[in-house]
Amino acid sequence: MSRVDNYELWASGLNAFGQIDFATQHNSEPLPKDWKTFQRTLISSQDDIQVVHSSFSATLIRRGSEELVRGDPCTFMKQLMLSSRCRNSPDHIAIASNDKVAAAEKNAADDTDTDLCTYSSLHGYRARQHQTSVQGPIIQKVVANRTSFHALTINGNVLSWGDSRYEACMGRSHGDGRPLDSPSIIDDLIGLPTGPIRKIASGGFLTAAITAGDDLYVWGHHLKQGPVEMKLYDEVTGNPSSVDVNGYDILDVAVGEGYALVLTKDPRKLFVIGSNSNGQLGIGDSWNANDWTEVVLPLGCGQKMVAVYAGYKNSFVLVEKNTK
Repeated sequence: MSRVDNYELWASGLNAFGQIDFATQHNSEPLPKDWKTFQRTLISSQDDIQVVHSSFSATLIRRGSEELVRGDPCTFMKQLMLSSRCRNSPDHIAIASNDKVAAAEKNAADDTDTDLCTYSSLHGYRARQHQTSVQGPIIQKVVANRTSFHALTINGNVLSWGDSRYEACMGRSHGDGRPLDSPSIIDDLIGLPTGPIRKIASGGFLTAAITAGDDLYVWGHHLKQGPVEMKLYDEVTGNPSSVDVNGYDILDVAVGEGYALVLTKDPRKLFVIGSNSNGQLGIGDSWNANDWTEVVLPLGCGQKMVAVYAGYKNSFVLVEKNTK
């Protein structure tokens, strides 16, 4: 039987505020440089590492019971993630780029249900002044992108809601009588061939989901990334569609601002696609990756990648080392 000997967090991308450099206590550079390839940024000998929240200017990481922050924390990070005023687990609250906040709140009358509440701002959340509140099943995860929210239920269903001007971001149509600004199930993700959804990720105008059988689905607002054709982003529509990543089963996915990372299951490989404007794909000075591109980390014996995370324009890979 193997055990985890240690964890490592590797990072690449936007570092203007020193937000991905956990290797040094205080960044001595007056203007920290972006990291164009993945570098080891944090090591933990015993405790698991989790990227809790990554904003434009800061990153919040949890190492066991310890919280670590680098960069210039935004108000959301400071007042929700780092203070006792936060009444939600980080998995149950998200803030969109339009400053709206969504949270899965415990239902006061029935602990088997959840109230999905939307607030006009962080101030509205703190004052408990929601714009909308919908009762629904227990929620595993709430995620946000520029204009919309998605929530994953314990049953593997996905609900979406947000700015109706960006209908494609929600993976469903307003034509069925269900308003887009209120949480409702994405029907196209029900009854999939490889089972219900087990993971969701969102960023920019794109959302991704992984089924129990390790298939990848994406949907979103088509946004031309530049003059060069770019697979995935040039093909995305408002209808959830299966995406093939070189025939591999998908273990994990992360979505940032105009880019995505996937971690395959067997063999364990890291593939990236989209914009590399700040080195977020870890592929050096190339401006983008037009198709799924493998990135190889210089890992040692017994090490393997186990999770991926994406911030605004930076990326993280969690690596664990197993010993027998």
